[in-house]
Amino acid sequence: TMFDSCRFSNNTALNGGGMFRHTLETSGMVRCVFDHNSATGYGGGLLFMYPLDRADESRTITLHHQTFAENSAGIGGSALSTYIGVYVDDSIFAFNTSANDPVSCHEYAFVDLQCCDVFGNAGGDYVGCIADELGVAAGDQVVLRDLGDPVPVETSVRFGRQ
Repeated sequence: TMFDSCRFSNNTALNGGGMFRHTLETSGMVRCVFDHNSATGYGGGLLFMYPLDRADESRTITLHHQTFAENSAGIGGSALSTYIGVYVDDSIFAFNTSANDPVSCHEYAFVDLQCCDVFGNAGGDYVGCIADELGVAAGDQVVLRDLGDPVPVETSVRFGRQ
């Protein structure tokens, strides 16, 4: 099953405000928007959980062309929180709020970003489990702007290939 061109907006939950996935029966997600969702705990926009008795490092999912905007989480992972490996490309993580980070990884999990924009998130942008992701792939962008400026792009610098 592939989620394609879907929107998860204005939802609230204990964990996984926009969506709580407790299975990998989904092969991936394309062109989805997670906005204005909230979680008391983890994963304001999206939480990937996997049954601990079946979890291993080979459990992964791929997200293409996602937008995570203005989600919130009480503890961490305001945009995305995961217990599995997540590959994300051509996506935006913007203006999400939590006490810690926009993306949180638990136990053996990881998030690999390719050509993504991460900006304006409370608690920092490239922090936590995505701290080493800035500028590692051709096409990654850093958005330069005044801190008080709500407009996300004023000038961008491209890394890698032009």
